[in-house]
Amino acid sequence: MEIEVKLSGKQWLKDDYGDSFYGVFELKNESSSPLFFWLENGKTERYSPHGAYFEIQDNTAGRWELRTPILVTYDSPVEKVKVKPKHSRKMYVDLTAEFFPSSENRSDQLRVMFKDVRGCEYFSAIFQVSNEDRKDEKVNGVKANQWDQ
Repeated sequence: MEIEVKLSGKQWLKDDYGDSFYGVFELKNESSSPLFFWLENGKTERYSPHGAYFEIQDNTAGRWELRTPILVTYDSPVEKVKVKPKHSRKMYVDLTAEFFPSSENRSDQLRVMFKDVRGCEYFSAIFQVSNEDRKDEKVNGVKANQWDQ
């Protein structure tokens, strides 16, 4: 495995759309070469992957499928971030839509796929959002919810 991807936290952050609930994913490069990932945003302390290079998937009917369409995929990536060998980098993925009540009947097994600039895909460990979390005060950024990992 060249890179380990895991959910390391979650937090409400302000963005262009107001308050959004972000999953914080740690990408740990276990290889001897640097890896590069396209970014949605430029010089900032919060790296967000470019929409065309990541997707949220759920385990529906026993197979992994795209869960949430990313609307910004038509914009060009701003820049790329380097993950040095034997180092890690945090990426922030907007997961607000996973908490809307309309997603209650969908699978609660999720994973995030990141694609590097070479086109290699890396999948996070499976994480879950429970129905109780979705019913909580979540969409307006009132409070962060507990996740099962």
